Amino acid sequence: MINSQGVSEQLELMYEKFKQMSREVFALVSHMGTPAALLRDANLLTEFAPGTLCFVQEGYLKLLRGKREIRMYSGGDFVPPTGGWTDEYRIISDFKSDLITFSHTALLDYAGKDVAFREQWAELCAMERRLHLCLCGEFAPEVLDFEMVVKNFAKGEVIISPDEPNDSVYEMISGKAEVFINETLVGTIGNNEMFGETELLAPEAARAKIIASKNCFIRILEPRMFMHLIETNSQFAVTLLRNLARRIDALNHTVIELGAKTPDSNDSDTTL
Repeated sequence: MINSQGVSEQLELMYEKFKQMSREVFALVSHMGTPAALLRDANLLTEFAPGTLCFVQEGYLKLLRGKREIRMYSGGDFVPPTGGWTDEYRIISDFKSDLITFSHTALLDYAGKDVAFREQWAELCAMERRLHLCLCGEFAPEVLDFEMVVKNFAKGEVIISPDEPNDSVYEMISGKAEVFINETLVGTIGNNEMFGETELLAPEAARAKIIASKNCFIRILEPRMFMHLIETNSQFAVTLLRNLARRIDALNHTVIELGAKTPDSNDSDTTL
């Protein structure tokens, strides 16, 4: 339920489609869920473990950003996973609400095995992200014009090549990929991780080759949308920074290990 005056008809139609698709997706995975309840005034984002996805069975929840009410989730809606939200956000209810909870990781694993579910799930996630961005980004109408492409990459296929220009940002929905610089393995990419943003943020940085080590299901964001997310969505920006920090830490360990394997190296304790 959208709780804002002046929201465009196009946005309302998008929400109706989102609600219908939520119910269809729930029907496919209901056997994987666990009944739960959110009591009055409890914050869903802190009541459940990080990575918990909720489906509202009965009742309604309010998404608040500070003191401002952004939107409502009512019966038949999926609520985005807990974890990764900044402290300015709360999801609460004025009354007890009945939920079905899911492990986000388990759903992604299921998506990797079931093509039909994977396609519906990807579309649902893309639509939720656009709704959230519209409502939390001061209702920016241009968001409705952004396109998010979803693509499969088979094991062994090159996702990003250092020899070819890249102007997109990628988000791993399910799968795993390996990162190489000058043919040296320097890291891996797993579920929910974003990559490819380095070239947009620092064009002079060394370019990596990224190869699918498992079958990958990836969401591709155009540069305009990526930059708009950074500028208007603090949750997205914080998640991106955490992702970059983890990547730098992993690369530091790789540098130390490579230095330790080089007999003549005197710089094995150098980190980035």
